[in-house]
Amino acid sequence: MITDPRVPIAGWPMTADAWSALTAEIERLDADGRHARPVPGFGDPERRRRTLHVVRDGAAVVDAPDVAAIGRAVVLERRKGETERYRIVLPGDGDLGEGWISADSPVGQAVLGRRVGARATIDAPAGRWTARIVAVD
Repeated sequence: MITDPRVPIAGWPMTADAWSALTAEIERLDADGRHARPVPGFGDPERRRRTLHVVRDGAAVVDAPDVAAIGRAVVLERRKGETERYRIVLPGDGDLGEGWISADSPVGQAVLGRRVGARATIDAPAGRWTARIVAVD
């Protein structure tokens, strides 16, 4: 099986809208300082702030519309004709019930930076599987 290479993007590929939302959240957390309330999924707002700073420092805004990036949805074909759609979100924000996969999850890591048509191998806790990216929007 051929696995297509990633687009040569260092760090965390994301849309311009995702970059803006990331920057706004960092500014809010930085301004709140010690008075920040717990962040859902993170609890400690300082932990969330540090995580977002790391992501921002490694972020790369991607203009190409066919590249899987934070802020975009990907449609994966696992078996012929069977597809799953996920929105790629910031690390720690994944919620499968909402159809969101965290960029640092096994699926997120496998598809991030890949183009439509690429195959990705996902090393998930339940086992290894392969999918083809059939759409990015």
